[in-house]
Amino acid sequence: MTRQSGCSLLMAIAVLTPSCGSDATGPGGSSVSWSPMTSVTTADLAAVWGASASDVFAVGDSGRIVHFDGSAWHTMATPASAALTDVWGTAGDNVFAVGDSGRILHYDGSAWAIMPSSTTLHLSGVWGTASNDVFAVGEKGTILYYSGIEWGPLDSPVGTDLSSVWGASGSDVYAVGGAAALYPYIGTAGSILHFDGQEWTAVDYDGIWLNAVWVAPSHTAYAVGVFGGIVSSNGGAWGIVDSPSTLRLFDVWGAGSTDVYAVGFNGIILHYAGAGWGPVASGTGAALHGVWGASGTDVFAVGDGGVILRGTANIR
Repeated sequence: MTRQSGCSLLMAIAVLTPSCGSDATGPGGSSVSWSPMTSVTTADLAAVWGASASDVFAVGDSGRIVHFDGSAWHTMATPASAALTDVWGTAGDNVFAVGDSGRILHYDGSAWAIMPSSTTLHLSGVWGTASNDVFAVGEKGTILYYSGIEWGPLDSPVGTDLSSVWGASGSDVYAVGGAAALYPYIGTAGSILHFDGQEWTAVDYDGIWLNAVWVAPSHTAYAVGVFGGIVSSNGGAWGIVDSPSTLRLFDVWGAGSTDVYAVGFNGIILHYAGAGWGPVASGTGAALHGVWGASGTDVFAVGDGGVILRGTANIR
């Protein structure tokens, strides 16, 4: 996913929008309450993924990788010094991380190692269906594929930056991004690609720059981006969804098609419960760049300054 820490061109918008949302009382009502976790880093964190609630990885600036074992977060030794922008895996002993200069790392349960990636371009997203079926996307329309043996390029129908990749299956995968590589805060030329198991094609879409995409097993897809923009698809055309915020959204993840979270600037967390999106109190003003959950009632979010939040079941 794309991580941007500056917000100079959105300050006017930001000050008009509540930084932490509010208690979940509207259509986006959530069953979790968010609280800060004790972090072991002050580095900006860009993404989070886990094999379970007691096996969670977060990655960020300067190659930083931290791990949660169910009790506490710990810093992991890493061979990378370049910023890492996304992390995903099939299990706790098969995890991939991608980032600057085409860097791809793999964790086998014992140590992180560098994988040859065949590119020096920035990589922003990684996702797959199995250890031998993994996609990575990034700068200038880059799409890489890992077959279990090596990474290699796939034909891309666009030359614009891709920020994120996710799918419901190996034959239903989406990648999103946009055209304003240097100035994403004012970029409105977004792009959506789809992979059908054979080739990547550009989806008919004329909308905002998109930072992240998530696809439910039911094939319902959500993508988020600049100006609080949210778009969705049920397998057909993509449409704009009403958003309660104008703050830039960096990531989106769901436990199901009617239980979805989006995070972004000023600590904003939005939740979709089936009837609409609504803000949820986060307790932080730090930009949140990544969100992932072990379930709909155990969700993690990470962001600037090493901030780590956990949303757990609200028993009120």
